[in-house]
Amino acid sequence: MSLTTKRALRAARVVLTQSEWSAQMVARFFPEAEKRIRVVPLGVSANFSPITDAEVADADAATAADPEIRAGLGLPDDYLLYVGRRQLRKNISGLVESYARALEQEPELPSLVLVGPGGENDRAWRAGLDENRSRGHVIVLDDVGDAALPAIYRGARIFLFPCRYEGFGLPVLEAMACGVPVIVADEGGLPELVGDAGTRADPTDPEAWAHAIVSLSRDAARRQQLSARGLKIASRYSWRQTAEATFAEYMAACLS
Repeated sequence: MSLTTKRALRAARVVLTQSEWSAQMVARFFPEAEKRIRVVPLGVSANFSPITDAEVADADAATAADPEIRAGLGLPDDYLLYVGRRQLRKNISGLVESYARALEQEPELPSLVLVGPGGENDRAWRAGLDENRSRGHVIVLDDVGDAALPAIYRGARIFLFPCRYEGFGLPVLEAMACGVPVIVADEGGLPELVGDAGTRADPTDPEAWAHAIVSLSRDAARRQQLSARGLKIASRYSWRQTAEATFAEYMAACLS
């Protein structure tokens, strides 16, 4: 991977990346490419949007079916949510440990739902469920299909994303676009994306994460405030903008 990346960077007229943080990392490890790096953020589909109970009657069939979609997947009425692959760098073990500590502080905390394909560390964190007493409180959905994701996001009380070395954080953007307050890792490209629209915590500190989860879970006014801020940030992103910016960079590269 290192060899092919280096070769590609030498040959490229332009290097596109998704965030300023990612651009800095590419420049750090491949300084010869620094002047050719351009930042083109990802977008978010209009399918990811908030909806209130009062709006359900007037919504289209797909959105109005949110409760049925969640019920069909076996989801409870209230839950905490993570969406994404369960790779090692996604820090699922840390998330589950943090959730277990949060449960000790707040026994009435809703279940933790993990949505996405499995990873190389699944056996380790699953084995820890008995040790940290969170078994029965963690729900795993490996494959739900893209169509169900908006409904899953909209049913969550809080979205949790403790990933380390994350270049952008598309699931975080999708959650904010659905009006869900977020807690993210305070490193990588996540602070750049979230700004003041989310709570941030050290992904290596389960106690800090547990405190953040409990505090935000108890504070409905704070959740509403973060939801409004997240919607404002998400409104700045679209796939059309991503496509137009990418096309412009391609044209500039072709004409250079």
